[in-house]
Amino acid sequence: MKYAANLLDLLEAVCLPQQPVLFLNLSVQPHLSMVKLQTALTRCLQLLPELNCRYDKKHNCWTACTENSFTMLQEVKQFDFTGWDIERDPQLCVQVIHEEQQELLCIGISHVLCDGDGAIQLLRLLCTCYRGETVSFHNIRSLYALPVKKQKYTLARRKKPIFYALPGDSHPVHTTQLQQTIPLELLNRAFPANMTINDLLLCAYAQTLHHMTAANKLTIPCPVNLRSFLQHKPVWSIANFVGEYLITIEGLDHRPFHALLTDIHEQILTERARNQDLHTIRFLHPCAKQLPLSITSALAKACFHTPDISYTNLGKIDSSGIYFNDCTLTHVHLIGRPRIYPSFQVSVSSWEDTCTLSCHIAGDTIQIAAAQRILAHMTAFLQQYAESKTA
Repeated sequence: MKYAANLLDLLEAVCLPQQPVLFLNLSVQPHLSMVKLQTALTRCLQLLPELNCRYDKKHNCWTACTENSFTMLQEVKQFDFTGWDIERDPQLCVQVIHEEQQELLCIGISHVLCDGDGAIQLLRLLCTCYRGETVSFHNIRSLYALPVKKQKYTLARRKKPIFYALPGDSHPVHTTQLQQTIPLELLNRAFPANMTINDLLLCAYAQTLHHMTAANKLTIPCPVNLRSFLQHKPVWSIANFVGEYLITIEGLDHRPFHALLTDIHEQILTERARNQDLHTIRFLHPCAKQLPLSITSALAKACFHTPDISYTNLGKIDSSGIYFNDCTLTHVHLIGRPRIYPSFQVSVSSWEDTCTLSCHIAGDTIQIAAAQRILAHMTAFLQQYAESKTA
């Protein structure tokens, strides 16, 4: 059985053979039932059969795995996904570490199958199946065809992008996930009333990059969930539907923080009004059905790109449907695929009262330490700014 992939799925596959995957990290107390977890996984595979298939890049589809030796649910001593290949194995891999007082889960999900919002929906589906509840499941993957909200559009042009890279060469000796946490309550008190936490996080990231590299102007690409443009968001849309805002910040060496923050906020509003990515996607999807896959792939690469320095905010993970009925989820955060340093992406997600800043990095010891300093400086900057606003 084959299941067709979409244009945006193909876009995420561009980085192959580097694995385009997302990881959900969960902490659970005291313990999960491994039997119920396996049953829930089996039910998810029935509802979403693409999960149990390998990705075929040549034909941009999911098809039956050629090998049946892969174990989707693995009990391990430490997380290690190096043996998982989405072109050979299923699109889902769950690893569990058993500790005395808790269990740690890392759920690997193919980014070719879905984006961050889709990954969170998949976790919600897994939790619902774990609790043994009946699921009314109809997954919408062709989101480009759904009606969008009516809004005023602008033809304002973007500032000329200034893409910047961290100094250094690639030495992918080690791969690790790094994270820093900050209380949401502190961020809520810090940002001005007419702006957003995302504006504040972006500004802190830009200031941190300036501190680390002395770059006075740079562009930060920000993936954006295009579901927010739909008139009605589907209940289930485990799919890729992501565009990209390009935020160009200038004068990092002399402009006051509030001026930078205002500039970022206004650019995000303009990017939303331009709505260029949604227009491009809605144009390319019908064309892709008529064009050879090689041409479609070239068009996708030309219209969308991910520079070395980027940022993604996955927003607040809604805990209302993400819970187990026999244990407690104490922490959840989502992180992207490993980036080979100097390529670097900060991922932001919030769970209950905690905001997590994280990165997934492949590099040598010095490069991993540099990545940790970026997260630590960004966190310290946010804390200092919040304290100065409330002093």
